[in-house]
Amino acid sequence: FPASEHRANVPVERPLGSERGLAGAVKSARMRSAPRPITSVPGFVRRRNGAGVGRVYPLFQMPKGSVMTRLLIAALVAAIAAPVLAAKPADRFIDDRSSPARVITSLYNAIDRHEYLRAWSYFAEDGAPDYATFRDGYTGTGTVALRIGEVRSEGTAGAIHSRVPVAIEATDTAGGKTVFTGCYRLTQVQPGVQDTPPYRPIRIDGGRLEKSGQSFGQAMGLCETP
Repeated sequence: FPASEHRANVPVERPLGSERGLAGAVKSARMRSAPRPITSVPGFVRRRNGAGVGRVYPLFQMPKGSVMTRLLIAALVAAIAAPVLAAKPADRFIDDRSSPARVITSLYNAIDRHEYLRAWSYFAEDGAPDYATFRDGYTGTGTVALRIGEVRSEGTAGAIHSRVPVAIEATDTAGGKTVFTGCYRLTQVQPGVQDTPPYRPIRIDGGRLEKSGQSFGQAMGLCETP
């Protein structure tokens, strides 16, 4: 319920020549109908007074500036300012084929989640490695982290060819970390020229990775101009 007092505006009869006059009566009526703010904890009950006017009473009243008021405000501010905990990368399912960078992000999301068939599906049929070889190549891999560099693309008749530089940090099941750098090649056949099923989304044509001696935060692959 709103924390205010409701009263009916009853006309006030005053004799002619009253020192307050019409202006004073209007001002008095406005003052009576103005809401009266209160300081209280949420939780209200509605009662009826003897005059039949609805009043709203807080379950209990806190004086302004009291210790409890300050503690409540401090707790509320702290709750609002607290950072939202982000989900771990492996807890998020990412299957996004809307851009070359998002395809590579989806590839390593699948690898990080150990969903190797989904990871393999991002490769073009004529450029995909043998599935068993691809899957077994990640034996002993615990998690992977990905950084993507500047994507470069070039359009040709009916297609767009892109190069995506990457840095990968692979953590094995024993906790060891290895950094790799490399580049992926992707092709997007323009959707408007496709008219024969199945639809071909952006796919990985191929790529290369090699170990890096740099830290994950500084390493980045190099790609040739498409």
